[in-house]
Amino acid sequence: MLPKLQKYQLPVSYKKGSELQVVKVMERVVYPLPISRERLKQIERETQKDEILSKLYSQIVDGWPASKQKLDKELAPYWSCQSELTVEKGIILKNARVVIPKTMRRLMLKRKYIKVIKELKKLGG
Repeated sequence: MLPKLQKYQLPVSYKKGSELQVVKVMERVVYPLPISRERLKQIERETQKDEILSKLYSQIVDGWPASKQKLDKELAPYWSCQSELTVEKGIILKNARVVIPKTMRRLMLKRKYIKVIKELKKLGG
């Protein structure tokens, strides 16, 4: 792939990670895990409480504006992936992945890493 790109003059510039819109969107997404009904209800409640996700929820349900300039600035990072976002039973999905509210991210990441550790232990012993 690199030899194919070498014939082009591509501009490269540095941006802080906090300025990257894709990072801001992706930090809310967690890889799919088996989720209990109780946890799904909790995600639904926390999505409604989350300031940005509640706006995003409404935007998905009500439809997106014709241009990004008419969009709430907090939702701008989601503009590029709007076709991948859906709402199912009160929960926002990006493709088949649940968008996790900010208040639950640490808990869900902990669950993910515990699952990985268990799988590694199975392989080792």
